[in-house]
Amino acid sequence: TLQRLADDCAVVVEFGVNGGGSTKSFLESRCGHLYSWDIIPNVWGPSEEAQKARHAFTVGDSRQADVPDCDLLFIDTVHDYDTLIAELRHAGNRASRYIAMHDTISFEHLGMQRAVQDWLVENPHWSILHHYTNCNGLMILQREGGAITFIP
Repeated sequence: TLQRLADDCAVVVEFGVNGGGSTKSFLESRCGHLYSWDIIPNVWGPSEEAQKARHAFTVGDSRQADVPDCDLLFIDTVHDYDTLIAELRHAGNRASRYIAMHDTISFEHLGMQRAVQDWLVENPHWSILHHYTNCNGLMILQREGGAITFIP
């Protein structure tokens, strides 16, 4: 799903790398460039060639990241209300088409879905495109007028 979502995106921004599953999916897509942030420096990373060609990895706090304009913002960091709402407020409107968040079912009790709902009230030009409830939950938001080509 992440690979298909990124296929028509020139720039993808990823918050949270961990084992690199999402990073690998984005690098296997046709996206032009991937910018990844993680607070932990010893996470999985792609080859030097991939980094030089189309991937930039930065160790740092996603809530303070110097986020470029992007087509897709993917969030998979600390799964609580305070972190997610801060990330959305900091970088959500840098995305022109999609925002995807992982673990929205597994960590619902920590306020992830409430954070999304609060942010959507503040940003009515965004809406929920799809919410997968399998595999810990994956929610995809779409921006109004953002040339939607992804079909869930």
